[in-house]
Amino acid sequence: EIYSRITSLQDFINVNDLKGAKDALINLNKFNIQTKSYLHNLIYWSRLETNLIKLHSEKTNVSKIMNEIVKENKDTIETKKINLENDLAHNDVFAIVDEYALRIILENLFSNAIKFTNYHEYIKVRTISENSNLIVSITNKGMFFTESLQKKIFNFEYHLDRNLDDTEKGSGLGLALSKELVEKNNGKFFVKSDGNITEISFTLPQEV
Repeated sequence: EIYSRITSLQDFINVNDLKGAKDALINLNKFNIQTKSYLHNLIYWSRLETNLIKLHSEKTNVSKIMNEIVKENKDTIETKKINLENDLAHNDVFAIVDEYALRIILENLFSNAIKFTNYHEYIKVRTISENSNLIVSITNKGMFFTESLQKKIFNFEYHLDRNLDDTEKGSGLGLALSKELVEKNNGKFFVKSDGNITEISFTLPQEV
């Protein structure tokens, strides 16, 4: 997968040599951001699997982390004119979870939602407390996962062993890592797709 990304970069440079310099730089920047995110997820996952990273569950302000991520993506949200409905914008909500793991989960899910949401469409961030658990859901219009893709996309070996299409490159490894981190923090992870509307949700305990 890493090799395919480097090859794509070389092909991109060759195709855009001496023409469309401005567009080329913009696209190259997007490519670099995506590749950096992919490598970050891959390195974190490898450290997690080899026990170089230990998770420390504690009472964590979910709202604070989510709102920081929204702020970091403000320019893209405004450029795509996305209508964002965020339950966590004004209310503090807490869960028992490793803080850094939660940031990775929310960053991956929210960045995927932004990437695959069409211009002038919406993203909804919802939370609800139920049976001592916090349920967080991120819904967007524009991303669709078939049942067969869902079965493959959460398999780490699938991402490491083959070249992926654009949809899987943009969302696969991050989703697989997010699902594993949720489960390691005593939660559950769900994906529901209907037409071009996708809801990704997860639970986390609110009590020890």
